[in-house]
Amino acid sequence: MDDGTYIKSRGRAWLATNSFTYQEHLIIQRYFRGKWNLPTTIGTSDSGTHYLKFNTENTIKFLKLIENYIIPCFNYKIEPGRKLLWKRLSPEELNYIKNNYNVESPKLIAQKLQRPLKTIFEVAHRLKLTQPRGGRKYYEKDL
Repeated sequence: MDDGTYIKSRGRAWLATNSFTYQEHLIIQRYFRGKWNLPTTIGTSDSGTHYLKFNTENTIKFLKLIENYIIPCFNYKIEPGRKLLWKRLSPEELNYIKNNYNVESPKLIAQKLQRPLKTIFEVAHRLKLTQPRGGRKYYEKDL
């Protein structure tokens, strides 16, 4: 139960399968896809070893599969109460960010949408809403 990680900020899980060869990873990958319909990706660490990664959607499926088998002292690894809080931004949330990013502070938007501030910054960047850096930014609602 301790050979993996759940990256809460990204909603993704990795399995520490570093002792297996690449060929063995292909076997494990086929197992997850065939048995559980859970596609994985094979990652490579800086040291050249391999590990399995789940995207966010498949991480949620994986955590649902294993949550009843996790002994209580390892619940912190998957945080059963929090893992389903990760979700894609709804169209309403995207519109709120589009319409308010340069009106309200990103911190206030994050609080209102109950999202991490980093998520708001990333979405604003992808939507090309960010302003050039430099100096304190004053928002319309601050004035």
